[in-house]
Amino acid sequence: MSVDNLRKESTIPITERSNELTSDIDVATASDIVRTLRQCDSQIFSGWKHFPSIYDEEIITAMDRIVLEATEMLKDNSGETAVVLSGCGTSGRLAFILAQKFSRLAKLQQLPVCYEYLIAGGDIALFTSQEAPEDNWKKGQQDLIEVSRNKKSVLFIGISCGLSAPYVAGQLDYCMKHPDIFTPVLLGFNPVNQARRITLEEWDKSFLDVATALGGNRDFQDG
Repeated sequence: MSVDNLRKESTIPITERSNELTSDIDVATASDIVRTLRQCDSQIFSGWKHFPSIYDEEIITAMDRIVLEATEMLKDNSGETAVVLSGCGTSGRLAFILAQKFSRLAKLQQLPVCYEYLIAGGDIALFTSQEAPEDNWKKGQQDLIEVSRNKKSVLFIGISCGLSAPYVAGQLDYCMKHPDIFTPVLLGFNPVNQARRITLEEWDKSFLDVATALGGNRDFQDG
């Protein structure tokens, strides 16, 4: 590969790149496809290139801090705490699945059911793509305000695979402006310097600005 191509590849976000393991997936058999995808999934645990896996100390340390915050929410029986998971598209569906799963576990363990989910476009987005709401950072903030109304403490987990969703960026920014109530967490698969750099419509910030500010304030990022 030429030097120019190497430089170009280094600027492409990880979530926009092809995986070397899948270069021949279009001519693979069904069983080979499943095996290849399994190998790709394993990189989450083993690491990809020079990037950390979820077993690396820096990731485990961040998760430990998040666990401590969540534990405090579960200890509170007042009904005034919440763990809110939010995202767009597939990330929003992941937020829904996790909130539902954790709620069932909480009931079984007789713990407060304090989990909520948000998905850009509302519940219809669980089944069909809703692209316009995903780009609406104001709506993201409005939805967060509504779901956290009357809460004294909220652990907010914004899920954005490529660190690009305006809906989530608006929510994270709102959380940082109200640190007396919100503890913001950003979950994604790109390093912060690969976050979306385009300034959002009717706003003077990009996702990169929000992610950088979050890292400087709380360092509750996982990616």
